[in-house]
Amino acid sequence: DDMMRNISLNPKLSKNIIPINAGIGKDGHLIFYQDGSGIIGSTSFIENVHGKDAKELKVKGLSLESALKEYNISHVDLLKMDCKGCEFFLTENSLKNVDRIKIEFSKFSNFELDDILNLLEKVGFEYMTFITEPSHHVSPMIETNIYATKKDIS
Repeated sequence: DDMMRNISLNPKLSKNIIPINAGIGKDGHLIFYQDGSGIIGSTSFIENVHGKDAKELKVKGLSLESALKEYNISHVDLLKMDCKGCEFFLTENSLKNVDRIKIEFSKFSNFELDDILNLLEKVGFEYMTFITEPSHHVSPMIETNIYATKKDIS
């Protein structure tokens, strides 16, 4: 509801915004684990970081590839991902029509930063990593930002 209200505030841009009522990551039902205050912080469908008393929220899940197909999106200028692990489900095919990507990376389970960076290189992206919270004192291998641009776009 808040998102739809925000989109409507700028009619010129609103025609270019496609709200998708699903969790982007993988196809199927996704279970997000919440602490007592709801979906905030490190909430992911990959693992429960809130303990045995976590609440479960089941939502529709779509892979990026499925979302692009279902909503007839043929080109993405900028893909921004702050999804606590959904970036690990990106594929070469899902990124073929993406020009730029910005990912807020957090390490989960067996997934590593190099997994994402290797995929980006394989698909033809140049990338840089950076931190936005220098006082956070967390290794860039655990939390960092990635900004990548396809080599062949002008």
